[in-house]
Amino acid sequence: MPAGAVSDIYSLRSIVFRGKSAQIVVQNENGPCPFIAICNVLFLRQYIALPPDAVSVTLSELLNLVTDFLFEKRGLSQNADMQYQLDDVVRHLPSLQVGMDVNVRFRSVDAYEFMPAMVCFDAFNIQMVHGWVLDAADPDFAEVVGNSSYNALTDLLIARNEILDQREKRAAAEQAQKDKADKPPEAGAEDGEADGDKTEEPKQEEELKPEDPKKRIEDDEVIRKASVAEQFLEQTAGQLTYTGLIELNKVIKEGELCVLFRNNHFSTLTKHQNRLFCLLTDVGYADVPEAVWELLAEIDGDMHIVNSQFQAPRSFGRQGNIMNAAAGRQEPPREPAPQPQQLPHQPDVSRQQMEAADAAFAQQLQREEQQLARQREEQRMRLQQQQQQQQQLYAQQPPRQPHHPQAGPRPTTKPAPRRQATPPPAPRRPTGATKKKKKDDGCCTQ
Repeated sequence: MPAGAVSDIYSLRSIVFRGKSAQIVVQNENGPCPFIAICNVLFLRQYIALPPDAVSVTLSELLNLVTDFLFEKRGLSQNADMQYQLDDVVRHLPSLQVGMDVNVRFRSVDAYEFMPAMVCFDAFNIQMVHGWVLDAADPDFAEVVGNSSYNALTDLLIARNEILDQREKRAAAEQAQKDKADKPPEAGAEDGEADGDKTEEPKQEEELKPEDPKKRIEDDEVIRKASVAEQFLEQTAGQLTYTGLIELNKVIKEGELCVLFRNNHFSTLTKHQNRLFCLLTDVGYADVPEAVWELLAEIDGDMHIVNSQFQAPRSFGRQGNIMNAAAGRQEPPREPAPQPQQLPHQPDVSRQQMEAADAAFAQQLQREEQQLARQREEQRMRLQQQQQQQQQLYAQQPPRQPHHPQAGPRPTTKPAPRRQATPPPAPRRPTGATKKKKKDDGCCTQ
């Protein structure tokens, strides 16, 4: 997004957290970026605050709030050894409103390749975690994915595609050379010496060098590993695994506030009664008081929204039963609803809240389903095309005698067969590239 198109005004929302009133920042067109997540952690910790009647705040005001906190509360400006860190924080904070490059490592929830902007999280003592963790006991992926990062896997896929392209071009050149050698000489070609010269020069230029058997084996290994990496990325397109959920519950302490990175988004995360909840900052929920947190208990499926007390709101109808079932608890019996004569305005308020929440939820689901459907179809078509290209390539290489006996026999090593990728489960959000140049529906890039 061009710099001139970035909005520097954020709406505010008042909620209750741990019995205290707090304001949180609602995302704008930049989406759930890391700057909003950091500010909301500080708001919920009661480290920073705005006037209670404030309904919006500018980027400049938020930057002043958080930098003043660093100077006054953290005392970094009085420590000569920390002055350099403070300068880095002040320099990187404004850029966080449009995203941050993140390269996830799949071995643990807190494993990332270090990026300079991460100093902001350290300065505010905020842990950044993710749930894209590989099960170390999985033999299919442990060798290739275990100690790798997202960028390393994407580089492997690029290398595989380059190898297949080179082999396709070589196969086409060899076939053209063979066809030319089998073609009978044209009439009158032996009568003119000039004509003979013209036919010999191109033949020497088109001759191919024998393929290196060692390089062929190395390329086959790259193709094999790339197929495993591609299968892993497709099966975990939601960037959240059950292994990651289990580890998140172990690492995050009760009541702790941190930032979760998933699907190029940065969300404020907390743990309440051994369950994980993400703060809802979507503008669609800004006017729905009962929609404050989202339960993080599944790698895909329905949303389970709760209120400030981490309870299922009654105005959302059946969701209370769904959320309690996902948490493994039985919903307590509800009291009879009051009669309209007792609370004349309550039915209207509940209906308005329910309609607003349903509309926001439906719009969000529609956007996600459309985007995920497009990505799954593109992945399926790309994988099918690559498999067809590879099959055609192998079919075009029948055993034959080499053109130059002195060059030795051609290598016969064939590439290992590609693993058939199984269809990935329906992910919650789009797959992951986490580089900044690959944008999601929000601003934040991975």
